[in-house]
Amino acid sequence: MAVPVVIWMTESQPAKLGLSRDRIVRAAITLADAEGIATLSMRRIAVSLNAGTMSLYRHVPGKDELLELMVDAVLGETPPAEDGDWRARAL
Repeated sequence: MAVPVVIWMTESQPAKLGLSRDRIVRAAITLADAEGIATLSMRRIAVSLNAGTMSLYRHVPGKDELLELMVDAVLGETPPAEDGDWRARAL
């Protein structure tokens, strides 16, 4: 039985051509905001970064992991509720 890979516990490969895991995640969020998550693909992200599609896989194993990183990044941007009631803000 294979052990699942936890994306947050893996290292990104050394940056080449200015690519990094964080830059790829930011580009994916920007594209998803502008055009919708349904249009998101590794190829479109690579084009927006002026990079080859396969070069993204040095930093992110696949689209599923990228989506997890995107959600994590967006949730990390949300400031805590001043009244401490984050559940009410999420609805």
